[in-house]
Amino acid sequence: MTLDGSRRLSACALAMALMAAPAIARAHAGQAGWHLPGEVNFLDPAPIDGIGYDWTVEIVRGGVASLVGTAEAKSWNEPSFPEDLKGSSKGVQWIALDLVTPAKLLIVLERQQGVLYQTIGGSTMARGELTPAMSLYRGWDETSESEQEAFDNAGSFWAPLDYLENAPNPKSRSRVILRTKLLTQGHYTIAVGGNPKVLQSYPAGDCDPLDQICYAYTGRHGYKLTIYAK
Repeated sequence: MTLDGSRRLSACALAMALMAAPAIARAHAGQAGWHLPGEVNFLDPAPIDGIGYDWTVEIVRGGVASLVGTAEAKSWNEPSFPEDLKGSSKGVQWIALDLVTPAKLLIVLERQQGVLYQTIGGSTMARGELTPAMSLYRGWDETSESEQEAFDNAGSFWAPLDYLENAPNPKSRSRVILRTKLLTQGHYTIAVGGNPKVLQSYPAGDCDPLDQICYAYTGRHGYKLTIYAK
């Protein structure tokens, strides 16, 4: 994975990932609310082929993992893209989840203020008005020769991935939650992006960010993702 315009390193996110494990206490019998730490790394588990994953998360039943990153405003549901391929593969962030033991997942995605990301010109502050949305798939894509521009946020699109469910956030809230049934151990993929309310017309990419609609519908926005394995 390269740190180009589509894969930007969030300084705040990386710092949080490095501190995640020691910051979470190990579970002990009779201490409700304590969790095993999940391992979070800013890396692609298979960087040569397949999806350009931004994060790799390893978690066991009883564990919790959290990370902070950025995604483009309309990346989960790009209005200009064709039906059944509304997701922008380069605008969302991809999480490769390794579920070490069978578990039910509770995934919380929320907008986050004050997230920095790296561009060619230096560190930039992400915007903070993401309308969070996400999709969950079984498997990792480590074999495709190239990453398509668009993906299906509500169905299977690349052969190695099997769509499970999504959280589209139809009420445009600042936080969205996805709960699963009991999942087998193995590899899973999470696509994290934005899905703001539908407009009759959308602002251009070079619009004035001081305008409220422009600010919310363009640019990169900060998010926080927390995964609980129960």
